[in-house]
Amino acid sequence: MSSDTHKEKKYKLIAVLFGTLLACFLIEFLSMIWINYGMGKFNVYGHADLKIIDRNETKISAHPYLNYVNRPFYEVKEEGKLTNRHNSDGFRGNEIIKPKPKGTFRIVFLGGSAIYTTRTQFPDYAIPSLTGKILRQSGYTNVEAINAGVVAYSSAENLINLQFKIFELEPDLVVHYEAINDVHNRYVPENLFHADNRGRLKRWNGEYFPWWSQSYALRLITYKLGYLQKYLFFDNYISADTYLGHTSDTFKDYSPDFYKDLLKKNTPKFFEENILSMYGMCKVRNIPFVVSTYAYSLDPIEKQYLHLNHYVDALNEMNAAIEALSKKYQIPLIEFEKKMPKTKPLWRDDVHVSRMGSMKSAEIFAAELIKLNVLKK
Repeated sequence: MSSDTHKEKKYKLIAVLFGTLLACFLIEFLSMIWINYGMGKFNVYGHADLKIIDRNETKISAHPYLNYVNRPFYEVKEEGKLTNRHNSDGFRGNEIIKPKPKGTFRIVFLGGSAIYTTRTQFPDYAIPSLTGKILRQSGYTNVEAINAGVVAYSSAENLINLQFKIFELEPDLVVHYEAINDVHNRYVPENLFHADNRGRLKRWNGEYFPWWSQSYALRLITYKLGYLQKYLFFDNYISADTYLGHTSDTFKDYSPDFYKDLLKKNTPKFFEENILSMYGMCKVRNIPFVVSTYAYSLDPIEKQYLHLNHYVDALNEMNAAIEALSKKYQIPLIEFEKKMPKTKPLWRDDVHVSRMGSMKSAEIFAAELIKLNVLKK
């Protein structure tokens, strides 16, 4: 082989490598432009999902007793606007004054992502914030509403949260709104169904985004293919390998009859015990405790898993358990599931409301709290 031929091949190889690198750079640059400046106008929620990776920080942080909590001081800014924030206690919204100012009537809403109102931007548009606003406009000017919702929290986490974080805030009223995450807790093998949810959950190690998601191009490609979403869904990081529910890789491998039989064995008993424990903890402190049934829609903007009959049946069973507990122990009840309309514009997905749905939810909660006579002016 002549030296000229060798040099020619060498230059061609260099040209190919340079061209490849240049193409990768251009693709990465254009992907960055699209994610930062274009995608937000066409897919607001997808844009938010992809942008969160740039912050390299989740809204969740690890906790010694609760596995995880909302990250204190977490902030999100979009185009210079503050679209989400957690205060120093990790609750969504403004800072909480401690000790509680004299004359303040403090309401704490306990729950999961539905109370956090995860599908709405801006803390002021969350259900608790809007409920407080409506109550103040209705003459209860001393009301302060605190959003203690945390993504994926069930009644078990809410119970611990109540003891370790909520009582410190000197609440005058506690409202519990959660059921779907307790349904998830029942999707485990019968021998692993325990009060501490060891068959459902695992310890979160604090790691979140995969290393390759730092590439804008790979982020877009994997998002389009539906692969990236599982890394953006926090349940995937806390679900045990023995979990058989909505995020499980084997979820579709089992028949509806299998799940119906499983749910007959794994009853709502631990959910009921947790509700009773929260009620008792509040009662001995002379703090009114209100329970609410859990609303959902089978015709939301984005359908998830509630189209499966066994999931709907299980959620209806949880609501029946809430109503039975309320009747047996005289716990004040908000029949939210019956009162909340199911129309599509109000629901982003099966169990999470839109901004319009958040306002409607708040109107219902405010009206029902007034009707229950658990407020003080």
